[in-house]
Amino acid sequence: MKRADLIAALKKIEPALSGKELVPILSCFCFTKTHVFAYDDVVAMQVPFESGLELGLKGRLLLDTLSNSKSTEIEWTVEGTEVQVKAGRTKLKLASESKDLFVFKFPEDTEASASVAIDKAFAEDLSLALVSMGRDPSFSWRNGVTVAFDDYFSLYATDNKGVTKVVCNVKTPDALKDKATIFVPRFCELFSDISRRDPPTKLLIADDWVEAKFESGLRLFAKTLKDVDLARYDGVINPTMEAVEGKMIPVPSGLSRCLQRAEVVTRHNSKEPWTHFSVLVDKLNLKTESPSGDCVDAITIPTHSEISVRADPSMVVRALDYSETMAIIDSCIVMKSPGFTHLVATITD
Repeated sequence: MKRADLIAALKKIEPALSGKELVPILSCFCFTKTHVFAYDDVVAMQVPFESGLELGLKGRLLLDTLSNSKSTEIEWTVEGTEVQVKAGRTKLKLASESKDLFVFKFPEDTEASASVAIDKAFAEDLSLALVSMGRDPSFSWRNGVTVAFDDYFSLYATDNKGVTKVVCNVKTPDALKDKATIFVPRFCELFSDISRRDPPTKLLIADDWVEAKFESGLRLFAKTLKDVDLARYDGVINPTMEAVEGKMIPVPSGLSRCLQRAEVVTRHNSKEPWTHFSVLVDKLNLKTESPSGDCVDAITIPTHSEISVRADPSMVVRALDYSETMAIIDSCIVMKSPGFTHLVATITD
């Protein structure tokens, strides 16, 4: 077989290899004659690949060996519990793991509660939710992305500094109506990254798992979380949007550059990484201080109520490219565009 073809297949699923040896099979590439997959007890990834093998091989050792060879073709021979890999002049004997030790099997499509056609637009929406995605397993509402199955998919995320809501153009099938689930961080990050190169085609959603399929044949699987707390999101977002109704202004030109400069200063002030946002009629004044120096900017804006607050500039910058309007109130900075809402927590001066 072609060495380059095998390397390409293995690299696609390498992110699902475990870095721990406690359960050996979790750090293996698992071959099933027509496919190869990896599973690290959080996510599973699989691609089509005709190998004729039914066993597990140490993932990174195999990949490193193949990557360091210059041979075009490779051959392998199964000898009892070992596999001899021959790539040009390089010969490597690898201990194999029995297929009986595989601890994961991809579910059949029919085991899902619903199958939903998706495209790059959904991938972009999920990437927007990552703007505020938390990774705190102690609290389900700030661990991954919460998906509410209203008439259309709604995505919620928070890291306790910011809150993001994205309404997708994906219609909810009847089997999921009025339900909700949580996509874990690893699934969200991998899905977003893969979608940049390999367009997604389908989501399979069950009570406790989700699987994404891609044009190349790649499959991405993860368990989902059930402890959904939509009230915690709606209890913040809904009253905030009522408070800023009629007060939103276009995002000022040049604000992104000003806040990028502010970010540089906050890196030198880990104790107080804040920018002061002060509005006086039609001027937005920005001041960021650190022991190494200060950064001061002023931008002309449409008339806005006077206010003075502090906020983390990085949390504002990461959402600016997706926002058309904004408002600053005592509790937060609000940024919005159709289908996208982002709140950044503030401290009143």
